Amino acid sequence: MAKRLLWIEDDAGPLASLLSEVRKDGWEVKCVYTEEEVHDLLPTDDEWDVIVLDVILPERENPSLRDMLSQPYREFVGLDVLDFVNQYYRQAGRQPPPVIGLTKVSDDRVVTRLLDLGAREVLVKGSRSPNDVRAAVAKAVGQG
Repeated sequence: MAKRLLWIEDDAGPLASLLSEVRKDGWEVKCVYTEEEVHDLLPTDDEWDVIVLDVILPERENPSLRDMLSQPYREFVGLDVLDFVNQYYRQAGRQPPPVIGLTKVSDDRVVTRLLDLGAREVLVKGSRSPNDVRAAVAKAVGQG
């Protein structure tokens, strides 16, 4: 059975090259783009080996991905998503999968909060290559 990775990221531009790298290692990848999609997905599909989570996402109230560009962003929605993921798995009596945080923001407070919420690693976009993400995913499941 393929290893499963849930990728929560709203910026499809750099996503293609990153996904290509992790798929080379045999990962089945599901991409969701908003907080709302995470809330809808987990109750129906929650068997993930790793979650990669962008910190800056559109708010849950956004009606669709198409409308996302015209909607305001509340910074750091990914922190709320990570908190929801943790609560979801705890309520189910299970450990949440390892989470790797991605952010454009190199603010220590954001990184610290991600780690406090249980992220295994935090990667700052733009300072990391696709191979760094690939290595972080492998490390999260004990293969790196």
